[in-house]
Amino acid sequence: MKRAQLIHAATDGETYGHHKKFGDMALAYALRNAVAKHGFTLINYGAFLEQFPPEFEVELKSGPHNEGTAWSCSHGVGRWKEDCGCKVQWQSSWNQKWRKPCVMH
Repeated sequence: MKRAQLIHAATDGETYGHHKKFGDMALAYALRNAVAKHGFTLINYGAFLEQFPPEFEVELKSGPHNEGTAWSCSHGVGRWKEDCGCKVQWQSSWNQKWRKPCVMH
């Protein structure tokens, strides 16, 4: 039985703009060529699920504080919202304290 297939490609926002010059153009080029060469259809998740309703359900790990997990940090999504303690070894003074919101007293 032939089933619908979804190919998901994820990148972070830092891949574009000032971090990687012309990153947006590289992504557009790759997508345009893949669509033309392989007959792909670009579609968002909502439209895909409307056309092909799910047949199975999965359960995701809850992670620290029930906030989910992150592939890049054992502290879960804390990596992206607070000073989780992870650092680049060669930059021993580096921290992420700026990520946590300031509390005004």
